[in-house]
Amino acid sequence: MKLNTWFYSLSWHKAISFHFNTPLKLPFRKLLSDLIDIHGGEKPLCVISDFFFGWTADVAHDFGIFRLIFSCTGGFGMACYYSMWLSLPHRFADGDEFLLPDFPEAGKIHVTQVTPAMLMAGENDPLTIFLQKKLALWRNSDGLLLNTVEELDKLGLIYFRRKLGFPFWAIGPLLLSEHDRAKTEEWLPEGFLQNIHEEDKGLVISKWAPQVEILAHKSVAAFISHCRWNSVLESMKYVVPVIGWPIGADQLYNAKFLVEQARVCVELGRGVDFEVTHENSVDI
Repeated sequence: MKLNTWFYSLSWHKAISFHFNTPLKLPFRKLLSDLIDIHGGEKPLCVISDFFFGWTADVAHDFGIFRLIFSCTGGFGMACYYSMWLSLPHRFADGDEFLLPDFPEAGKIHVTQVTPAMLMAGENDPLTIFLQKKLALWRNSDGLLLNTVEELDKLGLIYFRRKLGFPFWAIGPLLLSEHDRAKTEEWLPEGFLQNIHEEDKGLVISKWAPQVEILAHKSVAAFISHCRWNSVLESMKYVVPVIGWPIGADQLYNAKFLVEQARVCVELGRGVDFEVTHENSVDI
């Protein structure tokens, strides 16, 4: 069994250009200004934005508004991901294992837990420049929200409190029920789906396998997962052990967390080019 690498052929350049040029900055400024005018000069309590949109901090602060970063990831996995991209410690490692210089509590990282994008990272690499700039902008924020539970995810929270030095809130687990997920179409603007269909632009997929209901079923003994954080939270909610096959991003460090900290996971493979034999599967 082997995963394909088709998605690594996708170009980052359009996405990187979009974020660097921040074409949404002026419309966002106008949106805040209009909201304040509509409410008679009363400002919004705060602005909560995705961690890639660091430029929202500058706009919010221009209006004197508190700005929070929100990430749907866990603390440990995101801490490793954050540290890896800012310091690229694998480039200076003497062997196959190394420690994160600002997060040694995470334990040793193996070279197989370094994504292909990180292995190609360097001073002139567009993705490296993009991510290092975006992650560094976290310091301009006033606080951080993570979809995690403090009692479960202490190491990651310790890292961010030490590293960033501003308020931090663990607000998880934020999980939608299958009933709520079924309402996806109700959340979209009127005519949105029709416009997508008529213009043949974009794709909205509203019906997936009912993962939460499956995990909740008493017949499920284990969950083969790529270890994205939502799936991790759902598996732990229903006390289902995980057979991990992380692919990239924070998934590799979520799997490390599940194996070494939570002790509810065994890894079947890592990355997109990892081959798993029948013997491997039988051993697990």
